Amino acid sequence: MENNYAYVQETAEKNGSIVGGIVGALIGAAIGAVLWAVVGMLGYIASIIGFVIAFLASKGYDLCKGRQGKGKVVILIFAVLFGVLLGTVLPDIAYLVQGIAAGEFVITYGEIPSLILGLVLFDSEYQAAILHNGGMGLLFAALGAFALLRKTGKEVQDPKLTYLD
Repeated sequence: MENNYAYVQETAEKNGSIVGGIVGALIGAAIGAVLWAVVGMLGYIASIIGFVIAFLASKGYDLCKGRQGKGKVVILIFAVLFGVLLGTVLPDIAYLVQGIAAGEFVITYGEIPSLILGLVLFDSEYQAAILHNGGMGLLFAALGAFALLRKTGKEVQDPKLTYLD
């Protein structure tokens, strides 16, 4: 029976797709980033949202048939980082969209990414705010996602054999 399990596990590892897993993890993390942004716009940072981002990234990875191996943990870590950083910037994007819609800003929607990038690169106050909010977000995400990433690491690690004398 154990031989069948090992065969099924090996087949699943070989049949999965790294690219599909990356896409799924990023989509899941982006969905979590929206939740992170909503909570952030309400004035809070919650570690449970970090867990949610990791959970959604993992679900996205699995739903898109990502390869079940050691690379999964690394991909999930980067997806969580992406989700938190996106969630940190999304409130600013929402503010700009609302301002454009109300006629308060004389930029177009298409200029928002370059404006945000310019602020990140050249505005020291914005850099400090992003580093503070993003750093706090990453800290709480790490705390919230640690257990899930540890569990995933154990699930994908190679089986260990112990020889008994």
